[in-house]
Amino acid sequence: MKRRRVMRRIVVIGPLGAGKSTLALKISRLLGIPVHHLDWLYWGDSWTPTPPAEWQALLDQIVAGESWIIDGNFTSSLSQRLAAADIVVYLDISPLTSTIRATRRRILHRWRPAPGVPGGSRPMFDAQLFRWIWTFPKRNRLYLLEQLRQPAVAEKTIILRTPRDVRRFLRSLREPNVPVTQGGAGNRQMARRLWRRRG
Repeated sequence: MKRRRVMRRIVVIGPLGAGKSTLALKISRLLGIPVHHLDWLYWGDSWTPTPPAEWQALLDQIVAGESWIIDGNFTSSLSQRLAAADIVVYLDISPLTSTIRATRRRILHRWRPAPGVPGGSRPMFDAQLFRWIWTFPKRNRLYLLEQLRQPAVAEKTIILRTPRDVRRFLRSLREPNVPVTQGGAGNRQMARRLWRRRG
């Protein structure tokens, strides 16, 4: 029987509005692992950024921890997190789905904090947000897939494209007999197919 991969350090990445923070929280509740939302940590009140040196020191401290879930892309430091992770979860969600979810988040969290949103800041909801969502496939997706195609990363990557994929993945955390991944070769092949088809 194939052994399940140990999951103590988990990276969750994907487009804006894909549901990364919500998924990270669900994984955290199931596994009892602390979650770190990069947007929440990086941005202060009124979306004020953390100074670069302070930000890198914070990332180094988190990544050095024994167990964590880190939600967010932040491509400048992505390689550091990918190298340290046991599992990388990539939400390969369409711009339309991301738009719907971002709109729903704005409505549901108009007066209360949303997952992963900095304290004191409302969920971003403007033209820039939707511009980022709809340009993500060309500006960021290819870069992320290229990182996930690296052999050392592909073997620990899980690509989730639909709500059903997400439910199955969460179920696999509760029920040991449910497969978590296709295995390294399967994930490399999936990443190559996605890169060719939608790149």
